[in-house]
Amino acid sequence: MENVPQLLKFKQSPVFQTFITNLEKQGYFVWHDIIYAPDYGIPQKRKRLVLLASKYGNISLVPPTHTLKDYVTVRDTIEKLEKIESGETSKKDFFHKAAKLSPLNLKRIKRNPFLLIF
Repeated sequence: MENVPQLLKFKQSPVFQTFITNLEKQGYFVWHDIIYAPDYGIPQKRKRLVLLASKYGNISLVPPTHTLKDYVTVRDTIEKLEKIESGETSKKDFFHKAAKLSPLNLKRIKRNPFLLIF
């Protein structure tokens, strides 16, 4: 599970502790920490709280897989995706989808000088 790092502020809270305790009572080994997403090849400059649980033994996240010199950018991630229109799903990649936008919203986007995608 992953979430915003502010959730860790609740680490001492009864809710967070009860969650961890309930996992452990059910036989899970639990690990959690805050990670910097780019260190793991995720093209988002933000920190995330990651919680792992396993019934098979101690668990922890692998060491960072990326460094500042090879962080993945959003461009790296999406530049080779095929162009699709509003409301379409790629035939090559099921996860590549475009929300269905109204004609008015499409017009607004096309008029935005900061978007060079149209």
